[in-house]
Amino acid sequence: MRLRALITILLGLGLFEFSLADGLIFPQFVSGELNGTPNWTRIILRNNGVQLDTGQIQFLGSSGEPVEVTIGGQAVSALPYSLQPFGTLDLRTDGTGPLTSGVVEVQSQNQGASSLEGSLIYEVLGARVSVVSSPLASAHRLYVSVSAAESTGIAAFNPDTVVPVTARLTLLDDAGVNQASKDLTLAPRRQLARFLTEADFFQDFLAARPVGFRGTLLVDVTSGNRLAVMGLIQDRTTGALVAMPSGTATFSTVAAGHIVDRAGRPLQLRGINLGGWLVPEGYMLQVPGYGSPTAIRDRIVELIGEEDTNRFFDLYRANYVTEEDIRQIAGWGFNSVRVPFHYRVLYDPAKESFLESGFGLMARLLGWCRTHGLYVILDMHCAPGGQNKDNISDSDGIQAHLWTDTPNQDLTIKIWTEIARRFAREEWVLGYDLLNEPVLPSGYTNVALRSLYIRLTTEIRKVDPHHLIFLEGSWYATDFSQLTPPFDSRLVYSFHKYWNDTSSSTLQNFLAIRQSHNVPLWLGEFGENSNQWGYEVVRTVEDNGIGWCWWPHKKLETITSPLSASSSTGYRSIVDYWNGKAPQPPADEARAALFGLAGDLAITKCRTLPDVLRSLMDPSFGHVSQPFGEARTIPGTINAADFDTGAEGVAYHDTVSKRITFENWKAWNEGWVYRNDGVDVEKSTDPVGFGYNVGWIEDGEWLRYTVNVTSAGTYAVDIRAASSGGGGLLRLSLDGAPLGADVSLPGTGGWQEWRPFSVEGLSLPAGRH
Repeated sequence: MRLRALITILLGLGLFEFSLADGLIFPQFVSGELNGTPNWTRIILRNNGVQLDTGQIQFLGSSGEPVEVTIGGQAVSALPYSLQPFGTLDLRTDGTGPLTSGVVEVQSQNQGASSLEGSLIYEVLGARVSVVSSPLASAHRLYVSVSAAESTGIAAFNPDTVVPVTARLTLLDDAGVNQASKDLTLAPRRQLARFLTEADFFQDFLAARPVGFRGTLLVDVTSGNRLAVMGLIQDRTTGALVAMPSGTATFSTVAAGHIVDRAGRPLQLRGINLGGWLVPEGYMLQVPGYGSPTAIRDRIVELIGEEDTNRFFDLYRANYVTEEDIRQIAGWGFNSVRVPFHYRVLYDPAKESFLESGFGLMARLLGWCRTHGLYVILDMHCAPGGQNKDNISDSDGIQAHLWTDTPNQDLTIKIWTEIARRFAREEWVLGYDLLNEPVLPSGYTNVALRSLYIRLTTEIRKVDPHHLIFLEGSWYATDFSQLTPPFDSRLVYSFHKYWNDTSSSTLQNFLAIRQSHNVPLWLGEFGENSNQWGYEVVRTVEDNGIGWCWWPHKKLETITSPLSASSSTGYRSIVDYWNGKAPQPPADEARAALFGLAGDLAITKCRTLPDVLRSLMDPSFGHVSQPFGEARTIPGTINAADFDTGAEGVAYHDTVSKRITFENWKAWNEGWVYRNDGVDVEKSTDPVGFGYNVGWIEDGEWLRYTVNVTSAGTYAVDIRAASSGGGGLLRLSLDGAPLGADVSLPGTGGWQEWRPFSVEGLSLPAGRH
């Protein structure tokens, strides 16, 4: 097979990383004309260090001799380079002149002072291909995944011109147990590419595991000088091949100011927050005073005691996020989840020990996300002492003690280091969001925030060199002053956006950071707003190459999340007690109501809000209306609240469709039930009609419904309406044309005093309208 003979037929774009003390040799380059066809090589280098990097790129023939290629019309065999911190060099051979091939050697004068990433892209005989390389060292580690969907292989190259190299290949399972091994020998300047499933490799071992295999392939050089090793991943459904560097075979990274997947392709994150799961928030559970996690727990302990409170939270966490939640999230089209967590879920400060129960919850979630193809961003939402003084960080409400008490920072570092140690090999963990929405006390600047971020990253990198690090700005992830320049090669700057304008002008400060420092941006939280606002934000950030994560995926009695859990009468009695409107319920009644609440949080008992999902996931939301559920059939009943999904001016028109100010705002849906659009919907007491009605109707507002008329004919429309005032005029239209005369609807004596009104003699053609 050609793959064995020439590595340069590999498809896709990958990245390599190497230590400058070792230098780097690419397996192959090609440049020049063959039978009149130009063949070229493109070389991309990036300095991931914080110092200037200078060095030389050399083109060497099969015996190590310099060979000339044409670049920019000039014949060269070597050329110097100079890269500023996080700078990029991108050059391409012209592909003219005699055909030459060999290897590319990159040597830095800084000897380990920085770290480069790069790739080689070829066009050989008109076929676009790519190659990556890895450290030239005595040992390599490749992460292995063999399944029905993908297969793993190895590409190796002996760069020595004289000495053969022999390596021992050892296949370890996910527990690190040796499962199989074999020796590999390469002559000088020879290369090889094999999949583990091939007959002369590990076929016998893998054939006995039809469900697949995950583990590690260790490559140890037992004789010879150096060996360049790449991992190969083949998508068995498409046949596409991607070359991967050793040690980073299955991890996303950053390149050219963007997050990229393991094939080097830009990764457009479309995610959702699992808020409320490991950090209960008062407003999500209708607890008065926007209760903190500790305040919520204390209220429950008062009602049912410590032991039953522990049982409640076990049930709460078991139901709030299940595999079915993850399956649905992936099915809706999301590709990532952010996981807010309280540090106490993972660590017991009283016993000064880590909690396996908490890590077990995370491990179980990661297993589900791996199965359903969702990236995971772990977010410390509540840090020791509180990163801000608000309820969301579970502070004491007085001070953000993470900044005033050094032991709290030390504990934060300890916990993050343990998280990174445990999940260092999890390829579906995209990265670590170190602190949620920090707000520093008076007298502290972002210098203190940057200092802690550097300490955290330094310790994390000792156990996990691969995963991304997400940095949020101060003042609730909006202020990034003094947080640049970047201090790590895999940083992502994460901002949050709430209750403001949706235009690109609101992103300019963040975009300037990316432009100046070539680092990715990520919108880690936005939401608690209308469908119109969410749609506009998604379009704006995606147009600017920024990923996003909606807040959150589930709440109690909500209209702004994809999932809404119901509130029982018993639980509402508890909330009334907490609000001082009812007596304290007996312990047995409170216990039943709380345990019922925990059960009602299961996705199987939640209502799905299709309008919210479409606004986030369907770009046509802004210009195409679609039925809310199924198109309504005529003859039949059309509920007023079941108007089409789509943007303001597309599916409906309302004077208020979003919230863009923090104070003195008006609800886009005055009734705050059923739909998340600008249309005002409230609960109806009409015994004849639907459970919800459209209200607060102002002059000029309208609604669109998609209908299927089963047969052409003359129809009557019966309308139920209510008004405490003088009524108004209602206009019906079909496909944009008036349908009959305007209908006068008089007052009925009250907003829930419903009366029937009939319009007859309306001619409707058959079909969809």
